[in-house]
Amino acid sequence: MKKALIAGVIIAAAAVGSYLFLDKKIDQQVKLAFDDYIAKTTKNGTLAKVSYQNIDASPFGTAKISDLTITPVDSDESIRIHQIQVKEFDQDHATPHYMNLAIKGFTLPVNLQEAALQTSNLFAKYVEQLGYTNHLPLTFNVSYEYDESDQQHYVSEVSSYLPDVGHAKLNLVTNNIPLELLMDNSSDDKNDMQTMQTLRNGQLKELSLAYSDTGAIEALMKIASEQSKQSESDLRKQIKQALEMNTAIAIPPDLADFRTQLLASLETFMLGGKSLTLAIAPSENGDIALLETKIKQALAKQDLKKVVSLLNLTITAADANQTPN
Repeated sequence: MKKALIAGVIIAAAAVGSYLFLDKKIDQQVKLAFDDYIAKTTKNGTLAKVSYQNIDASPFGTAKISDLTITPVDSDESIRIHQIQVKEFDQDHATPHYMNLAIKGFTLPVNLQEAALQTSNLFAKYVEQLGYTNHLPLTFNVSYEYDESDQQHYVSEVSSYLPDVGHAKLNLVTNNIPLELLMDNSSDDKNDMQTMQTLRNGQLKELSLAYSDTGAIEALMKIASEQSKQSESDLRKQIKQALEMNTAIAIPPDLADFRTQLLASLETFMLGGKSLTLAIAPSENGDIALLETKIKQALAKQDLKKVVSLLNLTITAADANQTPN
């Protein structure tokens, strides 16, 4: 019994020692890989300077990067990201086929309250109420999956969340577009023609942008009511009238149905605590080349209703989730 206990302790100690050694080794590997990535971004002119305080990685494929400072090209001012949390990351491909990370907290080179004073009294008062200075408690979540064997199927979601303000979400689904092209953020114009041709061979299945209000509308309406000495009900009526007038000017008569949908959605959204979603789910199975041809033909005939139909363009409002997914 005593020998078994001693043996168990030795095995446990060896396991802990192995884990700590492996954990340290992984930290070093991740640091080398990240340093290499930083070197590439500074060399190709994407960023002027990048530094960080610490990397903490685990054997289970997760990592945390603390106090990342970024200096853009042609700027002496830096942005500090408090933490990047890597939840999932594909290490088997040069361009990762899947990724899931969260970017939390920003320190900006400007005082937001001072900057807001340059816009309007309404926005300045709102920023003052939020209490933001140069620290922004903004969170970004970025995730995507790419399956080369299944028609190069790509699904991505980028979302952001700001407490007491709202959260936004961008979703994209494509087929038959190489991942390297989707990830390419270079500004080299010489490959534009080749890039466009590759895109035309692909399919745009879905694209949507949603914003969910978690306090901004209510706060802004209250401030506007106090500053204008009008009731919130009267302000909403004025906003509705302005929207009706502006959309009547901007949207042609043949898009009357879309205009009605737009106005109804905006009116609902302005109640506060709602989400507003703009989405397309193109016809023709999302075939980009075919859609390009048909949209050009419709535009030549000034048939905007056909364009909206081809894109299956919709705008909808609904109750907002108070916390991000």
